[in-house]
Amino acid sequence: MPLRSFQTGLLVAVRRNGLYVVMAIGVAAIWLALACTPPDAGSPKARPAAKGSTLGGMLSEEKIPPALMIFLFVLCTAGFGIGATADLILFLKYVARKGSASRVAEGPSAEAASAVPWSGGDIARFALIFVFVFTCMQAIVTICLRYRLVARSGAETLALVGGTAGVYALMLCVMRVMLLGRHGLGWGALGLSLRRAGRNAWNGVVGYVAFIPAFFALVVVSLLVCTVLGIKPQAHELVEIFSEERSPLKIAYLVVLAVVLAPVYEELVFRGFVYPVIKKYGGVTKAAVFSSLFFAAIHFNAAQFIPVAGLGMMLAFLYEKTGTLAAPIVFHAINNGVAVAITLLWMYTK
Repeated sequence: MPLRSFQTGLLVAVRRNGLYVVMAIGVAAIWLALACTPPDAGSPKARPAAKGSTLGGMLSEEKIPPALMIFLFVLCTAGFGIGATADLILFLKYVARKGSASRVAEGPSAEAASAVPWSGGDIARFALIFVFVFTCMQAIVTICLRYRLVARSGAETLALVGGTAGVYALMLCVMRVMLLGRHGLGWGALGLSLRRAGRNAWNGVVGYVAFIPAFFALVVVSLLVCTVLGIKPQAHELVEIFSEERSPLKIAYLVVLAVVLAPVYEELVFRGFVYPVIKKYGGVTKAAVFSSLFFAAIHFNAAQFIPVAGLGMMLAFLYEKTGTLAAPIVFHAINNGVAVAITLLWMYTK
């Protein structure tokens, strides 16, 4: 009897989620086909890694000019000092407000405070659709390179634009239909709101400055952990792409991608979508921790896991305090913009 009940429940689950079962099988089949396909001389798999693509390689091979190193040292020192000053000011203001009887609490908006109607199952389905779409894009690019359907530069452009803006646009459409449309909600349910947008954007700027000392501390901890575990420090994937790219149009697109598209999309997914679901079941603390760990894991960079998780915690804190995505998006954009600016300085001064 229990076995029959299990079989019945399994059949019902497959019938209800048949499309997702097909997607999972398709992803497995494509991965197996790509793994069994011998690399072509022009494929990304066969291309040797660029020298100096890792942070350690850049330093060991003296790719960073002394003037740039001095500039970065001064910049980091100034950033740490300004951040520590901002932390002190914010702490003093917090103490003053805590002792004030007339303080008015600033909570999240009504839309963000209410429990979202979607669940953990929606997160799993959304993630499966994303993996399926991204895998299909990878398969298309591989086929184009393997059978010389387009030139290598065209395939790289297809991979770059299609794998970023194309996937982002498609997944936002999925989010609109699967989550918002099904429940009759607007984008405000995911935290996109113009409510006090200017003030919340400023909170993102202040939050970033105040987070600088903590970020430096997390980087140091990360380097120590990497040393103990034997993990080679590696730059973010976008940084490596920047260091290898020479096309002005592609570099301009990468800047827009890193500073605008990626922050908006990632904040919609991790803070607007994932965070409220975990919060509904486990509360604010668990939501901040687990959404941040998921945010760090999805970047697929073990050496940067700890700093990125710390960034995720700060982004979740800003979203919880303001109730909209304005502050996290601005924070995220500034963080990516600083990384891009330093990478471009390194590129054009070496």
